[in-house]
Amino acid sequence: MNGTNTTRLGAWALTAAMTLAFAGTAQAQTINDEVRCVLLSNAMASGADNPRGRQIGASVGAYFMGRLDARPPADVKAAIAGQKRKMKAAAAATAMNACVARAGRSEARLRDLAR
Repeated sequence: MNGTNTTRLGAWALTAAMTLAFAGTAQAQTINDEVRCVLLSNAMASGADNPRGRQIGASVGAYFMGRLDARPPADVKAAIAGQKRKMKAAAAATAMNACVARAGRSEARLRDLAR
């Protein structure tokens, strides 16, 4: 992704995160989904125009990096290589929305359990 696409992704993802943080239907279940979320989150964390966008990117990325930590390293490496080749800027916003929603649902579930 180039800088312009990263900036657009950051602006879009911030809006999506604010309005849909706990909504959505897609769940990252495969290693490819989780790697995609890490890559998109890292792009957002480093390319957002504002602190809130960078914070959202970093926190969503941390959630999915934790999930990948339990995966076999060779599988993660292969998934990263595959996702870098497949990722299209036009689909990044929709994919990031799914990542934000998944992380948000997990956060809400843990918050409920802590009560």
